[in-house]
This record gives sequence, C-alpha cells and structure tokens, in this order.
Amino acid sequence: MTTVVGHHFYRDGTKLNENPRGASYALRGLFPATEYPDLTATSVSMAGVESEHSEPVTGTTLEAPPPHPAMSQADKDAIDAVVAASAPTMGRTGVMVSVSSPEFGDYEKAYGTSDLAGTPMTTDMHFRVASMTKSFTAAAVMMAADKGLLSLDDTIDKYMSWVPNGDKITIRLMLMHRSGLANDQTDTNYGALYYTNPTRAYSVMSSLLFVRRAAPLAPPDTVYGYTNTAYFIAGMILERVTGRKLKSLIEDDIMAPLGMTGSTFPEYPTVDMPAPFSHGYAPNLVGANSDWYRLNPNFIWASGNIVSTIGDLVKWGKELRDGTLLSPAMHHEWVSTYAPFPYRAGIKPEDRGPVTNGMGMGILKQGDWIGHDGSWTGYSCACAFHPASGTVITAMENAQTYVLTAWAEIFTEIAEHFYPGSAMGEFTGTWPPTP
Repeated sequence: MTTVVGHHFYRDGTKLNENPRGASYALRGLFPATEYPDLTATSVSMAGVESEHSEPVTGTTLEAPPPHPAMSQADKDAIDAVVAASAPTMGRTGVMVSVSSPEFGDYEKAYGTSDLAGTPMTTDMHFRVASMTKSFTAAAVMMAADKGLLSLDDTIDKYMSWVPNGDKITIRLMLMHRSGLANDQTDTNYGALYYTNPTRAYSVMSSLLFVRRAAPLAPPDTVYGYTNTAYFIAGMILERVTGRKLKSLIEDDIMAPLGMTGSTFPEYPTVDMPAPFSHGYAPNLVGANSDWYRLNPNFIWASGNIVSTIGDLVKWGKELRDGTLLSPAMHHEWVSTYAPFPYRAGIKPEDRGPVTNGMGMGILKQGDWIGHDGSWTGYSCACAFHPASGTVITAMENAQTYVLTAWAEIFTEIAEHFYPGSAMGEFTGTWPPTP
C-alpha cells in the first residue's frame, strides 16, 4: 500500500504549494462571496510520486465577517494598567500585548524597550515563543492522525523500540505530559552545555539519547510530569510517518496556510532571529542579566524553538479556536481533552489564578480559556482564546520571568477585565474522564 505523505493543490491548473501539505489548504487573497471554479488536488507518496488530479470542484467564499468594533479608551487604559502593574522581574525591559475581540475590539501595543540600550519595543519584533511551540507540534500530530498516518493511541514502541516503557506510553500521553519519561532539562550535562554556550553545536539526537539512558520518573499515565523530551519523540515520529522534516511540516503545513509570515521553525546552524527582534534576558552564572537572543534551537527543537511575532500569535490563537487545519472531530477532541495539573500561578501571592488547570495535548485550559504559555531563557509569552466570545489574548515579555508573568499576571488580568471570573475557575475534570 502506498503511503500518502501530503498533497499538492491547484487552481486553474496552477500549483499553489511548493512542498506537499496536509489534507487541507487555505487560499489567501480571495474576494468574499465569490465563486472559484477548477480547484483540484493530487496526492504525493513518500517516494515523491504525484497522483492524477482529483475531479475539479468549485468553491464559493463566505461573506466577509463583520468588522470588530473599535475598542474603547477605557478598555485600552485597563490593558495598559495591567502591564504597568505586572512585576518587571528577571531583567525584563519590554512587553507586547494584543487583544482581538469580536465583542470589545482589537488592541495591539508594545511597551518599554527591546534591550538594555533603550531601543523602543515595537510590535513587529521577533521573539522566541518557547514552549508555545508544543501546541504547533501537537497540531502537526493531529493533522497526521487526520490523514491516518498515526493514531493518538499508538504506543511509542510502534515507532521507537528503545524508549523506556514504550509499550505502555501512547502519543496522547506524551502530548499530555503523562508519559513518565525523564526531562532532559534535569540532565546536568545538558545544563552545562547550554548555559555555558547556548550557540554551541547540539543535535536533536542528544536529547533522545538522554531519554534512552535515563530512568523514567514514574510509570506511564500515573502522574503529571512536564517533559520537553516527549515532544522530541513526537517530532521524530512525525518525521518517520510523513517522510518529511518537522520544520517543513510546521512551516509549510501550518504557518504558511495561516499567513504567519513572521514565524519560523529554526534549526541549527541558525542561531539568530530575523530582524527586527527583541533581545531577551535571564540570569546566568556569568551575570545577573544575560542576553539570550542567540541560541542553538536544537536544544529545545519540537518543544520550544519557534520564532514568531505578536501578530502571528494572534493568528495562531484564532487557529486554536477555529481548527481550520483539522477535521471537526479532531479539533473537538483536541480542545476538549484535559487532565488536572498543578499550575504555577498559585506560587506567588500577587498572582490571581487557579491552583489547578487542565493539561491537554499541547494546550492547556485555565478557567474558560484555552491556549499555551512559553518560558525559556530570555522570553516568556502567552496565547489563549475564549471559546464563548472568540476573543484571543496574546502577550510576551523579553525575560524569562518568575513565575511566567506574561501568562500568570498579564494574560490572566486582561482576561479578567473583559470577562470577570473567566480565568479564575479551578479545573475540576478527572483523568481518565468520567463517562
């Protein structure tokens, strides 16, 4: 049986995508309420062989959605006040915030500076989204599952025989941080390599070899245990079942269709970010306020290497909300599957937020909001949507703050301003879910 790894899409006989993509493709720049005939697609095998064209279909674009209202000055002032009140800890010099709300309007603003030299922070600047990358890797897994290339309930030994407890760990459990696998961030050798020279050569396989030799933290599906290396394994499985690089799967099949033109999935030897970018600060052995904008992305790869902009993260929040790249059934499963986990917002007394949130497959749920945060040396960020209203809130700060101020303070307080109580509810679900 021939394995299909992707598709090419055509309009009037002209190929629209250079590299094979998933089973869905978004055409950009079309007029609303307009008929577009002669749309076809082909399937591409792992060997690169392209099938005959499908029967042509005609698509009609929807009416343009109503524009968002203008945000009131009072709401803008409230957002500004939240940022001003958030603790500028761990060397933070700047913040960006974006709110996109069908009910209250849109607001995007940069605050402070992008570096210690006083360069103003601007909303077009690139930054590292850290663990928010996990939601992209999870989306790529969902897309592969939609195509029948894997199942969320496949055990890891189907793809990698050397993973400890691989016959009991499913892809679903890995994405939910319930694999019990060790986290390479706890490895002293990893720490010594990264913190002494974050741009040094480092291979993805180094983290995978750590998992192979490290004792599991717990039996599978018994406790929550955050681990970056589980996402490395997920990334390797994706490359195996698709025959493509994870970089291509995320950049070509996710970022490009969503119009995320300021986002990349960098791999070594790329250690810099595209200009303009914000510098990022965090303490280190060599100084209290070290600049971490340059690093080898292979250290965090499928768990944290994406570079983006605040505007692109709004697009990602809308995709998490709308699921245009997934089948309706897969999107529903993605945004409705959670297990309880202890969230850090309760550690600092000044943080208002639940002690327990829901951890899903590359996404988390706080109160009514669904999204993900990111924290790595130099940067912290947040992106979440409110299902009832469609509102998306994103935030970043150019420091790895304690405890993730972009989410625990900035996002939470803005969410509470617009929808009181929406970000405060404790997660009460059970795992496995109660029938």
